[in-house]
Amino acid sequence: MEKSRRKDLVMVISSATGRARGRRIKILREIFGFEIGARYDVIRNVVDLYYVIGDKEDLVDIASNLVKKLGSGGIVYVPKDLGIEYAEKISDILSKRTGLRVAPLTSKNVKTIDSFANREIDVVVGISTYYGVAVRGIDLPDVIRYAIFLETPRHRITLDIREIEIQDIPRILELAIDIIEDSSKKEDLTTTLNKVLKILRRSSPTYLREIFEKAKRGEATSWAERVLKEAIDAVNSVISEPGFLSKLERNPYTKVERIGE
Repeated sequence: MEKSRRKDLVMVISSATGRARGRRIKILREIFGFEIGARYDVIRNVVDLYYVIGDKEDLVDIASNLVKKLGSGGIVYVPKDLGIEYAEKISDILSKRTGLRVAPLTSKNVKTIDSFANREIDVVVGISTYYGVAVRGIDLPDVIRYAIFLETPRHRITLDIREIEIQDIPRILELAIDIIEDSSKKEDLTTTLNKVLKILRRSSPTYLREIFEKAKRGEATSWAERVLKEAIDAVNSVISEPGFLSKLERNPYTKVERIGE
């Protein structure tokens, strides 16, 4: 035990999202005798620009001209709801119009990142989603020079409770909190939202899928399953309220598409 209390060593952990919290921190303090500290370093030399475009054909033309002018070291992002096929289509168009080596970087071809890192590919086209392979975990400051987003990154959320995904639950709750006027209901939804976010932060994707399916079937036995069941019921109640869709349509940050009408 005493050997573990050396004072001449320092361990440095670098993380974009990690936080020092929970019972494990107490274990490190009590057993190994040190406190976890933290500091935040941000180095940003980025110019943010945008175009207001009315037609998608103009969008692709402008993107092609930008990529041709900027050259290698670029990532082009397409919205998640347009999917992998659209990313592949844009990749093909950019390759033909710019003369550069452009390839899609999606879940279908993850190893493209290695070719990009080795400068065997000039530009990659990925999907703008939180955990996309073209978004998280890329550390290539010597390669990446610019990023272009074709359209604003967005989430498409179904309001069909039968098809809803677990990641959609907090998004709908946040929207509901934003537009509902009843302060008591806002407070209840906020409490439910915080519990759901806690589960999402601390659980693996496999576990989340398992407990979410059980909650949707009403088989809620554990605390996490009961919380998700509570959240599903809250979402179902909110989207069933008269006028909810009308309020969503008036929200400047959302766009409602009525399919099949």
